Amino acid sequence: MISKRKIGIIVIARMQSTRLPGKALRKIGKYYSLELCVLNCKKVKNADQVILATTKLKSDKILIKKFKKKMNIFPGESKDVLKRMLDACKKFKFTDVVRVTGDCPFISSNIIEILIKNHKKEKADITIAKKAAAGTYGEVYRIKALKEIFLKSKSTKYSEYLPYYFLHNKKNFRIKKVNLPSKLKRNYRITLDYKKDLLMFNEMIKKSVKKTKDLMTVDIFKILDQNPQIANINSSLKLKYVNKNFQKNLKKITKLSK
Repeated sequence: MISKRKIGIIVIARMQSTRLPGKALRKIGKYYSLELCVLNCKKVKNADQVILATTKLKSDKILIKKFKKKMNIFPGESKDVLKRMLDACKKFKFTDVVRVTGDCPFISSNIIEILIKNHKKEKADITIAKKAAAGTYGEVYRIKALKEIFLKSKSTKYSEYLPYYFLHNKKNFRIKKVNLPSKLKRNYRITLDYKKDLLMFNEMIKKSVKKTKDLMTVDIFKILDQNPQIANINSSLKLKYVNKNFQKNLKKITKLSK
């Protein structure tokens, strides 16, 4: 008898952000950034459960206090993101998991649904989106593959960049890269790391005829397409992991032991 797969969404979040301190509790309209992220994750129709995975650090107790009545919370390992994820997955008995970072207030439920569908169909170890806007997507993982990464890695201290543990070890895993429909692809920056990102989001929602919590990816893209001055607020900001030197060091660390 084949056991039923249980697919969870784990939102990774903490208060100790160096670039934008306390960004999880920064306001976008009347909502906390992290709150919007979780609300959008809960829209995913083919996932079983959404969990907020924070840490046991004193600084993160405020997240537990504020959100314990609104969402399932798992306080875990502070430095090793992969360990925190695996501990949460074990508790909630997930066979597969979608990793979402809490700095994505407008994570796309449409994209996540497509990724989960492909992940199950292809029986992949990791499923990722191709050419998606930063901040609109997560990755889907098979728990058995995550355990292998944890056991065979030289170090998992960089597991906040978890996809690279797979992408730098392609022979070891079944990797599925999904082409998204054009309506779900843009080159906008939909992630929260800096004050300019927060400004962009708050200017964007002023143009919306929908409530902030009801905005879907196509709605956001339409607003930014029609208001390039808003999209330009944070367009010059770069993602840390695209730096060549950072990528070089990351490749050394994420290469699995034989």
